[in-house]
Amino acid sequence: APLFTRVDVGIASAALGRPASRLAMIDMGVSDEVKLRCRKIREEYKEARRYTRQLKRDLESRVLPPLFEIRDSGGGFDEEQLELLEHWIDELDEFETRIMHFCGMILTQYNELLSDEYSGNTIPGRSTLTSILEKLKQKLWIEKRGISDDSSLFSILLELREEVKSVEAQLVAAQGAYDRLTSPSSPDSVVVALENVRNLLYDITRDDSGPLFDKVEETHELLNAVETSLNKCARSIDGSSDSLISVLEKVMCSGISMEMIDGIIADWNSLARKHGISPYSLPNCHASLRDELDGNVEALNKFPEAENAE
Repeated sequence: APLFTRVDVGIASAALGRPASRLAMIDMGVSDEVKLRCRKIREEYKEARRYTRQLKRDLESRVLPPLFEIRDSGGGFDEEQLELLEHWIDELDEFETRIMHFCGMILTQYNELLSDEYSGNTIPGRSTLTSILEKLKQKLWIEKRGISDDSSLFSILLELREEVKSVEAQLVAAQGAYDRLTSPSSPDSVVVALENVRNLLYDITRDDSGPLFDKVEETHELLNAVETSLNKCARSIDGSSDSLISVLEKVMCSGISMEMIDGIIADWNSLARKHGISPYSLPNCHASLRDELDGNVEALNKFPEAENAE
């Protein structure tokens, strides 16, 4: 190749102004072997950078109490740190056992409800509760990191509490409606009002014949029809296996009260406050503390090596 050559200055200047053109000129003077090696190194760098970032994300996703002290330079804990860490883990181990036992009790109590749903014998009003139970059935105490708060076990227990509370309110309303219809001791009940109307009709006439008597008798017949309808309405609310109250009682969990659910949620919140974290993150905090104690924080062990490789 000639040492000097004549070029168009304008074209050359424009070409040198573009990074891609400058690199292309350099490539022309580099062997294919070097270019192949550069591409390989570039891909290796991309992979090393991706791996380092993944380890960093894993480290950042750990949920640890603000009071937690990181390991000393020797990679371990002093005696006081170790004792505190073991206490925290034992406490959370015990709470995990309690929570899973509680979830098992709920699913056992509602087993008939789930069985009816699978067999197609759906009772109206069950769908929301059944959906919550199905989600609860699939849940574990510790799940993979990154799961949203709305899908967490704590969130499902809150949903269950609201649904049980709603059904309890519905049951109270249904019992109140039944009493308002049929209670002979309540001055506001329909049956008492009906009896008062009947007594007033008796006072209209003492005759046993005539136009007025006939009209009163007709009214009594209509009252009898009202009373028959009233009795049917009362039986629809309470009085058979498929009555309104029976349906709500089947949906209600007979062995688990609102007090039990509230107690579990209150203790969950209390533990989360103690560790200074969100209650939704308590199980992941438990897992992170276990990893710290066992030395199984893989990302922590591999991160320095990955940084060097990058």
